[in-house]
Amino acid sequence: MPIPPTLKAQISLNTVQPAFAINVDSWREWLNGVGVNFDDFGIPDRLDRMAVSTIVHERLANGLTSASNASGITCAYIAVNAWGYGDAGYGPHRVAEALAGGPQTGHRTVDSTVLDRLGEGAKLVLDPDYARASAETQGWKAGDFELDPSTYGYYYLNNDVGHVRGLGPAFFTKWLWAVSTQGDPETASALPILDKRVLTWMNANSDLELVDGRTPSYGKYVERIREWAREADTTPGRVEEAIFALTAR
Repeated sequence: MPIPPTLKAQISLNTVQPAFAINVDSWREWLNGVGVNFDDFGIPDRLDRMAVSTIVHERLANGLTSASNASGITCAYIAVNAWGYGDAGYGPHRVAEALAGGPQTGHRTVDSTVLDRLGEGAKLVLDPDYARASAETQGWKAGDFELDPSTYGYYYLNNDVGHVRGLGPAFFTKWLWAVSTQGDPETASALPILDKRVLTWMNANSDLELVDGRTPSYGKYVERIREWAREADTTPGRVEEAIFALTAR
């Protein structure tokens, strides 16, 4: 399906999503409850896509496991979510609970398993050869849908093998996006975010019938966004950003 005219027009405006303000005091309070000092990370009080991409790329450079880089993974995850939630008051609480492994655990510290799962999701995005080997060894399947490098990370974080309590598709696709940009939101290899606003728009304006939380739907979405990016001579991130802008009207 060709790119919809409304989306093509939005892309042509070449507008950049503004930075979002975050409630630093709220982040300090809730993260302190799980033993994390927000101020240690130097995360600014306003975040845009470039800032998040840079923070994640730099912080993950020292490793993708809790043993090698617990602080870096924690900081990267907080930055992604602080940007994603913006000034929503419930964001810090949800992130603190997710880092502790979920409210059911009763943990008051960061759960290393959570960090390892986030790191593994990142590695599946950054290392296609590793991802293919992991999928083959563990027999990952999504019905009749054939997994490929664009969907391994989604499949992992969306299923029991790598699921993080309190982290759903709307936000783990933000994590996968930030990791895949590798410091450059304009890269063609960036995995577009798929939250409910974008999913609803896609279902209303394309020939796809996407289902939230389904790996095959995410794979079809990524493929379509990349097709439209090529048609519009832009990047997948710009296409997704333009869709998000259209949903705000």
